[in-house]
Amino acid sequence: MTVSDTIHAALRALGVLAAGEVASAGDAADGLSVLNQMLRGWKARGVDVGLTADLALTDTVPLAPEFVEAAILLLALRLAADYGADLSPALVLAAGTAWQSMQMAYVPPRGLTVEMAIQRLPGARRGTGAP
Repeated sequence: MTVSDTIHAALRALGVLAAGEVASAGDAADGLSVLNQMLRGWKARGVDVGLTADLALTDTVPLAPEFVEAAILLLALRLAADYGADLSPALVLAAGTAWQSMQMAYVPPRGLTVEMAIQRLPGARRGTGAP
């Protein structure tokens, strides 16, 4: 899917564009700017999609196919205020779920640490490795 396709899909999700309608050059440029900012911002949140330079409208979205919908939904959320669009609860929920899925795929889990006091609770067997 191209960047342009992603922007158009996000604008359709907001109800700004009708099916088959094409965004103006200005709307496409604005969407491109927001998409590039969003993808760069994801890196700070642990989701590094390997973006090394800004994308162009004709570029392919640098995500695995299963995460393109997440980019569309999250871009729609980011563009909503610019268009005065009302966010439906379904769109917000779907975007949140998509973001969580991306985080699970991209962000490695941190190690679990257990306080010594919890490890030595009364009744725990010592030296056997079993509670």
